[in-house]
Amino acid sequence: MATAARRATDLARLSAVRPTGRFAFLLAACLLGGCTAEQIYNAAQGWRRDECYKIGDLARRERCLKEEADRPYGVYRAASNPSR
Repeated sequence: MATAARRATDLARLSAVRPTGRFAFLLAACLLGGCTAEQIYNAAQGWRRDECYKIGDLARRERCLKEEADRPYGVYRAASNPSR
């Protein structure tokens, strides 16, 4: 049970972190330049990967990388829009 709580905490931390610096600039440029949702998602993968590397526990970091940072757009899209 503690593992599930840790995982939820890690994922909440990853999604709660506000985009800053390079990522915010890239996001603004994409939105103004007309990037597709997939291009924005792919551009944000580096930022998500950096956030995973901030997790101290090796097993939790690897899980974050596998389940969040390295998840392909198609898998993300299918999970976020199950009706499609």
